[in-house]
Amino acid sequence: MRRLFKIFLINIILITSFSGCVYDDSPTPPRKNISQYKVQRGETLYSISWRYNLDHKLLAWWNKIPPPFTIYPGQRIYLSPPRGISYYPPRPQVAVVQRPPQQQTYPPRKPTVQRLPTDIPDVHLPSTNRPTQKPAPTQSQKAPVKKSQKPAATPWVGVKDIRWKWPTQGRVVRRFSESQGGKQGIDIRGRPGQTVTATASGKIVYSGNGLKGYGELVIIKHNETFLSAYAHNRKRTVKEGTIVNAGQKIAELGNTGASVPILHFEIRENGKPVDPLKYLPKK
Repeated sequence: MRRLFKIFLINIILITSFSGCVYDDSPTPPRKNISQYKVQRGETLYSISWRYNLDHKLLAWWNKIPPPFTIYPGQRIYLSPPRGISYYPPRPQVAVVQRPPQQQTYPPRKPTVQRLPTDIPDVHLPSTNRPTQKPAPTQSQKAPVKKSQKPAATPWVGVKDIRWKWPTQGRVVRRFSESQGGKQGIDIRGRPGQTVTATASGKIVYSGNGLKGYGELVIIKHNETFLSAYAHNRKRTVKEGTIVNAGQKIAELGNTGASVPILHFEIRENGKPVDPLKYLPKK
């Protein structure tokens, strides 16, 4: 009797403990006690800043990396400002335009008329006006034909007014949480192969699988303030440097790095995670 009671009690404990379990596919938060990072193949400055929750502009300032922020495998990247470098870059100084000093004007003087003597004899000189003919231009002197130059491509400057769209269809199975490490976005449950689209227009700054816990990942830069990320895809359909429009297909939903088919979606504002539900339109 006691043996049956013990078995019954153990079953109750197991059922109670497992009933509260929920899948956790959050990306593993990185270590925060390192000051440098060695660039791996396929990584970009944006993916490294995303991994360590840093603003890519600050990361570029600390490491003196000018736009377009090209880095190389094996390169050492400071994750905090080294000695002699301020945390924030200096603000650009506004040039003060000084007006030139006004010159003092004086009234014009009256011209003096010089009278010529009247007893000068008339002298008639032979005319030297001859018709001049211009020589015909030779073949070597013909003006060269100017080739039409192609207009320079306008650089991408980002989106001013972002109108966010849902990146895919499905039910939100996990919300944003500031207190729990790693849960810095939302999870949308869907079907394998389901279309994943850009939440807003922007430029693809990362397309790869080098970030641990994110699987097949795409990161879009919308402007100097906002970036968005799309993780656990089955397939990426865009390459780095591509300009995409809002609603354009960028990936197919999957479960790479996750236990179930979901889209892990994040928005970063100046490098810091923010709640995507505050920006996406209400359903």
